[in-house]
Amino acid sequence: MIYLKFRKPVLPIAIFSYDGVRISDEPNEFIIKTPFLDTMRFRFYKMELGKMNWHAFMHSNNPASAALMSKMNYKKKERVAVRLAFLRQMAGLQLDEARSSMINGFFETYLNLSENEVDQLMKEVHALPKDEREQVIKWPNSFYDRGLKKGKTEGKIEARKEMALRMLQKKIDLHTIAELTGLSIEELIKMNK
Repeated sequence: MIYLKFRKPVLPIAIFSYDGVRISDEPNEFIIKTPFLDTMRFRFYKMELGKMNWHAFMHSNNPASAALMSKMNYKKKERVAVRLAFLRQMAGLQLDEARSSMINGFFETYLNLSENEVDQLMKEVHALPKDEREQVIKWPNSFYDRGLKKGKTEGKIEARKEMALRMLQKKIDLHTIAELTGLSIEELIKMNK
């Protein structure tokens, strides 16, 4: 029907996404036979994700291939690297919110990180160049809120420090500044140098 509507070549693709690597190959055709006639022979391109290396897709500008990296062949110790590659890739694409959400949902369904892995990922994200880091943190994902909360907390601390600096410039006593800002006397002394 797609061919009839658009008059464009159609490439049928079957994606096999079982867990782990299988030794036997999946078929690349579907055949219906009767004893006296081959009724139908349908050939398709097959992709066995468990046999594919995710590294080959980490720089693709195709959001579908980025999402499929979650089911490709990677070692357990590479889980954070796969997630980071996905986030970097998706942050660089200009997708609408619906597509972003769908692709991210697919990825997170198949590659859900543990708390320790999320902590490791956040460290790696914060090591990225500033512009890229901001784009990756903005990308909707399961640790998006964690980045926002951390940003808000850091913002509040910075605001308190700025207020304390202004108070120090006006020569207000350290105990009053500490009481109003919640900063310690030691912090205020360091700031006043």
